[in-house]
Amino acid sequence: MRAFWPLLGMTLWATALHAQAEEMNLRQCVALALSQNPSLMASAARIEQAQAAINKAQNTYFPKVTTSIAATRSNDPLNVFGMKLMQQSVVQDDFIVQKLNNPGDYSNVTTRIQAEMPLYTGGQIDAYVRQAKAYLDAAQSGDMAARQQLIFMVFQAFDGVDTANAFVEVAEQGVKAAESFVKTAENLTAQGVLVKSELLTAKVHLANVQVQLEQAQNQRSVAEEQLKLLMGMPLDADLRLIKGAGLAQPALDVAQAKEKALAANPQLRALRMQAESSSAAVDAAKSAYLPNVGLVARQDWNDTNVALNHSSYTIAGVMNWTLTDFGVTRATVDQARATQSELLAKVRQQEQDLNFKVSEAYKKAREAANRVTSLEVNVQQADEAERLVRQRHEGGVATITEVLVAETQLLKAKADLVSARHDVNTQRGMLRMLLGDLDESSF
Repeated sequence: MRAFWPLLGMTLWATALHAQAEEMNLRQCVALALSQNPSLMASAARIEQAQAAINKAQNTYFPKVTTSIAATRSNDPLNVFGMKLMQQSVVQDDFIVQKLNNPGDYSNVTTRIQAEMPLYTGGQIDAYVRQAKAYLDAAQSGDMAARQQLIFMVFQAFDGVDTANAFVEVAEQGVKAAESFVKTAENLTAQGVLVKSELLTAKVHLANVQVQLEQAQNQRSVAEEQLKLLMGMPLDADLRLIKGAGLAQPALDVAQAKEKALAANPQLRALRMQAESSSAAVDAAKSAYLPNVGLVARQDWNDTNVALNHSSYTIAGVMNWTLTDFGVTRATVDQARATQSELLAKVRQQEQDLNFKVSEAYKKAREAANRVTSLEVNVQQADEAERLVRQRHEGGVATITEVLVAETQLLKAKADLVSARHDVNTQRGMLRMLLGDLDESSF
């Protein structure tokens, strides 16, 4: 029996801890989604690829050092004499005509260390470094855009759950009122005060609001599952959301918002960096018109076996210059310029689209905010109208049908208000994302 109480305490503690872990506010939901979203993992990998490309391009400035071992066996007179020279083992007898013409089989092992360093590449390496840095900026901006898109989706889903809860609450109020009407109608019909048709009308109204309640509950379930999917949670997890203050409207007018969006929108910046990388690609292609100058330093050892004997060195300056490749370089440059023109056109189109979307989000947010103000008045008026009709019905002046119509109008006004508030939040989130300042600290 004494072992029961510690076990019960541990069970209650685990249950409380489990319940506490499932209560999450919007910022916690965003943090969880960001920590394990596959698209962000892929975005991080692209950043690593771009950084590796920068390191690769920058390291091209330094010498490339290679080592090799080559074993050769031959009876070719010229090769044999050359191998003896490299081994520094030529003797007087090797100049006998018979030996020169028929030297027999001979072996040589060359051990080599060679360093090659570019001195001038026509700007090719510089262009590759610029291109890689632009790719890194584009990848980082793309990662930021992906993060903001995910944050917006989580915000939408979170607000969708809150909106669905509000719809459920409105529908439950409607069902409760409709059930009360039906009960009242049944009593009045039994007393002969009310005709049966009005009782049937009350029951039809109850059935309708019950369907609305079921739809609202299904909507809430779908919204919760969407949020869980974004956070990587099991769909059957018991999630409890803590409502926060939401998003505030940016303190900017339309012109200021457009200017900020053009400067800070990460998606647009990523596209601009892609255009910058294409400019570097043009320069890299044009470098083929210019000569390449490099330095080669080589140390050789030659012997009949692997050994560091009979050393020799070679230092050489090398210049390569393609005088003509029959239009291959020109076609490569033209192709790079066409790609650059395409990306610059996309940048201009993205700028125009961004201006339009900012203006549209401002208009929709203002429209939704005005609609909220208007609907708040409508709800007050509908609530007062429903109260007056109910009083008239209780006084025997109004029919139950008039009461149900007033109740339906009240429920519709409340639902419209919930929907309008959701629209306000959605447009504010969209606007913050377009401006490039939607992050975890926004909530």
